[in-house]
Amino acid sequence: MTATLAPARRATVRPMDAGDLPFVARLHRRYLPEGFFVRLGDAFLRSYYRSYLTSPASVALIGEVDGVRAGFLVGTVDHGTYARHVGRHHRAKLLAAGVWALLRRPGLARTLVAGRLAGYRATLRRARARPAAVDRPTRFGVLSHLAVEKAMRRSGLGRAMVQSYAGIALLHGTRRLRLVARAESSAARGLYLSLGWLPGEEYRDGDGVRWTPFTREL
Repeated sequence: MTATLAPARRATVRPMDAGDLPFVARLHRRYLPEGFFVRLGDAFLRSYYRSYLTSPASVALIGEVDGVRAGFLVGTVDHGTYARHVGRHHRAKLLAAGVWALLRRPGLARTLVAGRLAGYRATLRRARARPAAVDRPTRFGVLSHLAVEKAMRRSGLGRAMVQSYAGIALLHGTRRLRLVARAESSAARGLYLSLGWLPGEEYRDGDGVRWTPFTREL
């Protein structure tokens, strides 16, 4: 009896466009449930991810397996420039989307009062006030979010998207990349280590979630 091997899946990467935003919001909600953004709903997430489509200092990718959308990655090639872009061009829309979500779900306001959204607003104000310095020596990029459909996680898609992001960052002159990953995710840790990312000291956020920072020199 001869065993029949399943055909290899073909993982490809392309730029994200506006038509992908509903898919990206759903995938974020499903696989990246940590943080306040998710509780603000898909409309807020779509507005948030739109900022990665409009900034010249960001990268937004869609991963496909056999031509079907199966994952996404967003990151920056100059995080300071991206933060200023959000402060100048997306701050009002993000705040409006957040307020609308709170009006629809008043229970979220208690978390807001605890200081989370106030912290986000302060970050945006600082970014807006900061002078542009695209070529400063401390320039770095951040791999902000990566998600892959569970059924497609052995297709090589996550690896392909991370490699594409690093290649784009290098073309933009970025020499250092950063990210944080859930400390208990052995799959994520294995992926980043295999691609040359170096882990830092683990820490806990305000919700008690354990994270591991990684850096990569290009």
